[in-house]
Amino acid sequence: MLLSQLDYKKNIIFTGDFNVKFNNNDKLADSLCDLFASFGMYPTVKENTRNNSCLDNVFTNINQSYIEVNVFDTSFSDHLAVSFDFTYTYEKQCKTKIMYRPITDEGLFLLHNQIENINWQLLFDQDSNIEEKFSNFLDNIVHCVDSCLPMKSKLVDKSSPPKIYWFDDELKQLREKLVIMKQFHQAFPELISREELNNLRNKYRYLIKIKRKNAVDMYINQASNKNLAMWNLIKQNGGKQTCSNKKSSTLNSDNFNEFFTNIAKNIVNQLPKMNTDSLPRIQRAQFLVVWQRKNNLGFK
Repeated sequence: MLLSQLDYKKNIIFTGDFNVKFNNNDKLADSLCDLFASFGMYPTVKENTRNNSCLDNVFTNINQSYIEVNVFDTSFSDHLAVSFDFTYTYEKQCKTKIMYRPITDEGLFLLHNQIENINWQLLFDQDSNIEEKFSNFLDNIVHCVDSCLPMKSKLVDKSSPPKIYWFDDELKQLREKLVIMKQFHQAFPELISREELNNLRNKYRYLIKIKRKNAVDMYINQASNKNLAMWNLIKQNGGKQTCSNKKSSTLNSDNFNEFFTNIAKNIVNQLPKMNTDSLPRIQRAQFLVVWQRKNNLGFK
């Protein structure tokens, strides 16, 4: 069916002479409106378009506050013409420059060969400290990566965050029911118990979780580039952490080693003292064994 093939994330306008009477008690018109409503679309023409009937209509999912609909006579048809005006905001796609490092088989091959041919003798030099050794090691690796896998730049569209529609009619009805039940519980607690209210609230939260998960899965599965779709979701929901006062790290290798050398000792010293005397437990165990043997022999 045509309606099931449309992309309802976009603005949809569906018009025509449907040959049903929209402004009368016409069962066919009601069924047609219900069909469009199931896809989030509604009729916009309320006036008669031919004699005393409204046969022509425009169905859309555009917000009603953004449209204006009128009918007028063109003098060359037995139907009145329909004028459908709507406000549309076009956002110009801006290009932004990004830096990336392509990882290729050729680049990895060159990287392995360069690292293999590096002279690492300085790392075993007894006269240099650990800071110099680590700095030399890191500089060699960075130089190899930059020469074999160089950074590149490209212009990309500054895409808007993905729109995922998961709050459907089922959730809307459940939310309204929850609001009403909460009001009844506050006014008549003897009729609606706290347990009933909590059960409905838990059901509502669980259903939200399931709907969101299914919507996200569908968004990723329908995307032509699934990796890009997942990254868009991560960037949208992950947020950005910024820091105005950036300070360089004062952690060096000596502090790092000292911390992990002493951390076990510090944890043990901070543990509360426990009763480690095993003698009372042994005595109790011996008493229970003697008592059990006594009962087995029939002594009282």
